[in-house]
Amino acid sequence: MGLDPLNLPTALAVASLILGGYPIVKSAIKTLLIPDLNVDTLVSIAAISATVVGAYREAATVIFIMLLGEFLEGVTVGKTRKAIASLIQLSPKTAWVRRENKEVQVPIEDVKPREVVIVKPGERIPVDGKIISGCASINQSTLTGESIPVEKETGDKVYCGTFNESGSCEIETTQVADDTKLAQIKRLILEAQAEKSPIQRVTDRFARYFIRPSS
Repeated sequence: MGLDPLNLPTALAVASLILGGYPIVKSAIKTLLIPDLNVDTLVSIAAISATVVGAYREAATVIFIMLLGEFLEGVTVGKTRKAIASLIQLSPKTAWVRRENKEVQVPIEDVKPREVVIVKPGERIPVDGKIISGCASINQSTLTGESIPVEKETGDKVYCGTFNESGSCEIETTQVADDTKLAQIKRLILEAQAEKSPIQRVTDRFARYFIRPSS
């Protein structure tokens, strides 16, 4: 079947096929050169085959579905980046510590395990640790989702990034900087973003099997 220039839906399908299919075909060619067959290769073969036999609308539909999936993935990645940025903002850059019977402010990277950190009202807790003196009302919603502050006293554990709404306390540091629970959550988000989703891994495996040359 040839292309009817008066057939507007078909003309639009061809246009979208050319514009939308280019990046997918380009990616497929790169994977063939590695070689590493994936779903882009399979989609390219399907779209090109449909175009050769004149099924322009079907080819455009395949490309549209692929591009829609990539768009939704981009939206998810964007939300992930915002979540990571929010977590980074929760971690204080400095901390008040007790050294030689004095309160001194130091960069968070300089705080050592078992060092005493002082947290005052309206401050975020800069480390993971245990309260050894005082009491405080801690908002932990950023980590636990609890809607109301939790009263913490001597012996209770507190975590980096949580907010001290009232009261003052001294904390013996157990974890700091990249070892805190807040940092662990950030790493998990980054790892989840870097990994392919289960359905994408299954699709790529299927693509390799489906287009594997017969011996």
